[in-house]
Amino acid sequence: MGELVGALDEAFARLTLAELGPRLTQADIVWAPLNAPRDAVNDPLVEASGAFVNITDAEGVSYRQPASPARFPGAADGPRRPAPRLGEHTREVLREAGYAAAEIDRLIADGAAG
Repeated sequence: MGELVGALDEAFARLTLAELGPRLTQADIVWAPLNAPRDAVNDPLVEASGAFVNITDAEGVSYRQPASPARFPGAADGPRRPAPRLGEHTREVLREAGYAAAEIDRLIADGAAG
């Protein structure tokens, strides 16, 4: 096995990816380059796969971020709204956890919750 890997490494080293890719495709071999993260964000195949989505945050700033890796046929999988601001749902979460309004006010006033 080691000899085979060595022979393949030697053969592949003689070609650029631009030269090798069409040959592998022509031979009907399933292949793809192994991208570094900095290369993956600009790869047209990664883009076509829907691996990134454009979102607008709570401040109105738009940017690209990785899409959810879990996708289900027929289900909307893109971001529906911006992520909440820090502390935006604190009162709701504490209320659901069983805290009374006066306790929540005290926690926030004491800086224990924000």
